Amino acid sequence: MDIFAYAARNKLRFETPRGNLNVEDIWDLPLTAEGNALSIDVVGKAMARAVKESEGDEAFVVTKKTEEDLTVKVRLQILEHIRDWKLDYAAKAEKAAVTKARAARIREIIENKKDEELGEKGIEELEQMLADM
Repeated sequence: MDIFAYAARNKLRFETPRGNLNVEDIWDLPLTAEGNALSIDVVGKAMARAVKESEGDEAFVVTKKTEEDLTVKVRLQILEHIRDWKLDYAAKAEKAAVTKARAARIREIIENKKDEELGEKGIEELEQMLADM
């Protein structure tokens, strides 16, 4: 099942302390936040509790699942998907930043070595290099 198609078809909303949010709003939330600020973590914990409540422990054999049971599980799956995507994106961004910084440092060292090489040349050779320009 495509959870995002299900969410769109059913106009899925997430109940939060700030009111109902749609899937697009969830993408805008930070993974975590300080204090009582809204985050994917806060909404996800509420959805996980809702899934546990919908599963209950009343019957060992459940013969009929309700649409609400499915909706609660889809909400949690959407939150998990968005959480995983954001964590992966953050890890890739961090790796790219480290790679970029390392490449800049390597270029800096190369320039320093070129300067050292140039500084070791004799005056006549340097003058000839200037004349050739």
